[in-house]
Amino acid sequence: MFAADDVVRDFGTSGDEPGTASAAGLRWLADEVDASPSGPWSARLAAVTCDVPRLLDLLDHPSPGLRRVVAFVLSYVSDPALGPVLRGHMEVEPDMAAGMATLVALSRHPAQVPFVRAHLRSEHPELRFGAAFGLLIRAGETDDASVAELALCAENGVANCAERLPWMDPEWDTVTGVVCERLRCRPEALGHLLTILLSRKRPLAACCWEAAGLAAQSDHGRPLGPLVLALTDHPDFSVRQAALRNIVAWIDEPGYLDRVAELADDPDLGEIAMCVLVKQGDPRCVPALRRMIAGPLGGYVNAPPDWVEQNVSRDLVLRRAAPFADDLLPAVAERLEGALTPHEEKVLVQGFGETVLTRWLSRLRGPARERLRRILG
Repeated sequence: MFAADDVVRDFGTSGDEPGTASAAGLRWLADEVDASPSGPWSARLAAVTCDVPRLLDLLDHPSPGLRRVVAFVLSYVSDPALGPVLRGHMEVEPDMAAGMATLVALSRHPAQVPFVRAHLRSEHPELRFGAAFGLLIRAGETDDASVAELALCAENGVANCAERLPWMDPEWDTVTGVVCERLRCRPEALGHLLTILLSRKRPLAACCWEAAGLAAQSDHGRPLGPLVLALTDHPDFSVRQAALRNIVAWIDEPGYLDRVAELADDPDLGEIAMCVLVKQGDPRCVPALRRMIAGPLGGYVNAPPDWVEQNVSRDLVLRRAAPFADDLLPAVAERLEGALTPHEEKVLVQGFGETVLTRWLSRLRGPARERLRRILG
């Protein structure tokens, strides 16, 4: 029996193929079994599983690429008689990617789960990962031993091997992304995995996002905060940026806002830090806001996730900074005395609002006052 529900769980409801390489592999297999698959991805997979004996014969095909596809499609066939055959094949399969797929297929059969679990202790990291991945998506097992081997998703050699299988086709998702997505309904296991990955410091940018998402929905994500916070010192800018952008998930805990304030002067991360401070109503945002007002007022600011959009206009930042408006008056006065494009004038009006700007008229003198009076009409 073909397990169509598992295809949906593995690849979503869109029915799209995971990638061109996976689709090409399936067409190759279809030619070998004289099938004519069409329609959504699940229908095409079902079409090539009609002749199971022929598929089993192809497990001996000389091409490892074809054997990978065969083992992959057999993972959706529920016939208990397949278990012993796949186990025998696993004993002699020399290709690591085909071995991964075979372990996933074996994990469907309860009688073979102990055999698969034994591969968690394999000398080959690819097979340890394959066993853990199979136990996750076919047997629903996520104990500590399995999760520890799932963490191999971040190792280049294992990831490169896994990417040869449709579950982790690079056009579909990263290997780490696939594993994390399958664990999102198991927050304790996801927390364990992210603890391992963040401690090993890879792949960090993606893990920061996953950790913040977990912290927002489960207590199992709360202990990840210090690991993400520590990454704001990472030498890789993309990692520092990901850590700071997602640190808002723990911003109410002691010490996190202080670290953000330290980064407000950072040439690379200052804008994000400023937006965090503004959103939190922290006056330490004022120096960064003054620098923003002194610079070009067009374009956008890089903001953290709790601003809804990553890139927000400067007038929106000024609007959110309304509690600090009077502290920003000296910077605004200086701009009013210098060069301002019509668009920059508009940003100031839309940002601070006519009420604040009108109040400032009585406090300004000279060219700055006259210009502001003209802007307000």
